[in-house]
Amino acid sequence: MLARKVPVGLAVAAMTSLCLTSGGAGASGLHTTGVHAPAQIVITEQDWYGVGEQNTAFNWLFQTYMKTHPGITIKREPIPSAVYPNKLLQEAQTNALPDIANVDNPYMPQFEATGKVVPLNAWVQKWGQWNSYIPASRIVTTGAHNNIYGIQIGTNDLAIFYNKKLFAEAGVTSVPKTWAQLVSVGKQIISKDKGLAYGAFSFGATTGGCDAGWQFEPWLMSAGANLSVPDITSPGTVAALSLWVDLVKSGVATKSVLSMCQETNVPWLVQGKVAMIEDGPWDLGLIAQAHATNQIGYFEIPVQSPSDKPSSPMGGEVWTIPQTNTASEQAAWNFIQWSQTPSVLLQYDNRMNYLSVRPAVSAIQQKQNPQLTAFVDELASVRSRTQYLGALYGTYSTDVSVAIQQAILGEATPAAALANAKKTVQQAAANG
Repeated sequence: MLARKVPVGLAVAAMTSLCLTSGGAGASGLHTTGVHAPAQIVITEQDWYGVGEQNTAFNWLFQTYMKTHPGITIKREPIPSAVYPNKLLQEAQTNALPDIANVDNPYMPQFEATGKVVPLNAWVQKWGQWNSYIPASRIVTTGAHNNIYGIQIGTNDLAIFYNKKLFAEAGVTSVPKTWAQLVSVGKQIISKDKGLAYGAFSFGATTGGCDAGWQFEPWLMSAGANLSVPDITSPGTVAALSLWVDLVKSGVATKSVLSMCQETNVPWLVQGKVAMIEDGPWDLGLIAQAHATNQIGYFEIPVQSPSDKPSSPMGGEVWTIPQTNTASEQAAWNFIQWSQTPSVLLQYDNRMNYLSVRPAVSAIQQKQNPQLTAFVDELASVRSRTQYLGALYGTYSTDVSVAIQQAILGEATPAAALANAKKTVQQAAANG
């Protein structure tokens, strides 16, 4: 999940030739021999990445496929993220869906509910590689009646970025692993450096386009809470929100978090105006662009107790095949299967600044780029955001975000703010 606004990009279309790897060639079913050229097939695709490195990665993937598969044209249409989910639902109602829809994983339950998404079970069974994906990825893409409705393109999770120079100047020699250590290190840093405009630690606690709920979820998860309606008021969730409130009260964080998105913290970290931020691997490109790769380090999100394990919600999007016609659906699957060839997937996820949900591939990513270690290590305990909430996840995330703001502003205690959020989510569930 990435909370960012993506403007409309230009559609991409090009022709294809022969298969890039054996993984795609044997499966496509579109190769012919003899004198006749294969029939031309046009695949339409929609996603929400119209700019930046992710946009470039999508274009690379499609152009590579089209260069190596004759008779296939892929027409890509990036849609602004703010309107894309609703656009898909509207297209489902009017039978105007593309041949491939790239869907952010929390929206999968709503998209599946349209009844216009093709189950992939028969193809996946023949493919035989389903168990090579991490469990959370399989949960995200499996819907009612154990139908598989998509293949995840990759994922992202959350960790802590830190400014090595500020740590050294404050005499901090090891990264914090527990909440208590985070508070202690934060206080040590602000006592040594009075000029930190955004405190020792910053996170995104705003509501709306960049959701506080997403940034908050790792903290409650590692404290033993699930992303579920009952657990909105669980001891783990209350403790996690109490920690965030205490971080602001103590000055380790500032109230600026209330207007911060995760990516807006990156420049302040590079400029030395904050010592630590919570963010994900998709923004490593911003660090590189600032020529700060060697200045920034990374560690897993601290946990409540030493015996707890770091956890993170699962980000990332899913390839899905909407119902169109037999030829287009088969062509769409051929592309998706090819895109999951390890050699292709490694290049694509690296270009996306994503982590592969195939451990064999993410291990190569980690070896190639040790900066990813904290993020890759968390994949062992990453969790689906919709496993318990289903289509209620959006409401849950919004209402928990409001509770976070109320608690940090002192308008309600963490327990009371979360109780209000729970009541609102329950009402939404009752209203269907």
